[in-house]
Amino acid sequence: HNGSGPVIASTISISDNNWHHVVATRAGTANDWTLTLYIDGNLDKSQADGGTYGIPTNPTTNIGRFGAFAGVYFNGQIDDVRIYNRALAPSEVKALYRSGSARIKAANNNGLVGYWSFNEGAGGVAGDSSGEANHGKLVNGPVWTSGRLGKALDFDGSDDYMTAPRPTQITSTSAVTITMWAKLNQA
Repeated sequence: HNGSGPVIASTISISDNNWHHVVATRAGTANDWTLTLYIDGNLDKSQADGGTYGIPTNPTTNIGRFGAFAGVYFNGQIDDVRIYNRALAPSEVKALYRSGSARIKAANNNGLVGYWSFNEGAGGVAGDSSGEANHGKLVNGPVWTSGRLGKALDFDGSDDYMTAPRPTQITSTSAVTITMWAKLNQA
């Protein structure tokens, strides 16, 4: 999220110290979007959104930080982040969830334009395995840790995140899917 545009909030609390697969899609066309949120392969919420949203001049993908809003950071672990240049169908969301549960790679990566597995386990860079070379830079020290699918990053909720170039295939008029495994730290 770039700090402007649509937001969809879950109806399910996932602060139970377990890993959860979170998927958000934007389908439709400009001025007629449908935002959909899935938790652990199941539909959580869907809502219409008629807005149009510009892409910032210097667009980035931030993981662990809510767009451009200073002070809004994720407190927990994130693993296996994927961005697609299309809205995944409900059956694809379920299959992706199941593939992660079995600890194997998903079979269908059609439209994959960003993929950070975080399996490096050390260093200041998270490689993009999508083939698009949107490699991420770790900012303010997220910690490498054991994840849902190998390694993950642990974000402290105060100032650390990963930043990477935004996949060029994602525009203000394109469908998109963002997926990840997330585990919130207990307060």
